[in-house]
Amino acid sequence: MASSRNENLPADSRSGITMTVARWIGLDRESAGRFSFLLAIPIIAGAGLYKGVDLFQTGFQGYGSEFFWGFVSSAVSGFVVIWALLGYLRRHSFKAFMYYRLAAAALVLVLIATGARSATI
Repeated sequence: MASSRNENLPADSRSGITMTVARWIGLDRESAGRFSFLLAIPIIAGAGLYKGVDLFQTGFQGYGSEFFWGFVSSAVSGFVVIWALLGYLRRHSFKAFMYYRLAAAALVLVLIATGARSATI
């Protein structure tokens, strides 16, 4: 029987998992990154549409300008980050991310072993 609570692993991400699987099935690093980001489009669009409908029904309550500029800045920063990561993946391997994941796992194990953190959520 599956647990109903959130069972995400520390440092886990949708993009990390999809890039790992894409590499496993034979895509090169840049293609794996593009694949992962393209898979995010329907999720982000759906969440934006869902929240957008809610906002239009309830109104912006005087925060329309802030909403607009927040939308624009998140779109621009997201584009820049994806562009930079794809450029990085053209020239480098995933080793930096692997070391980060191993370090995060080691930290979690140390926290559990020392009793600073429970092994269950």
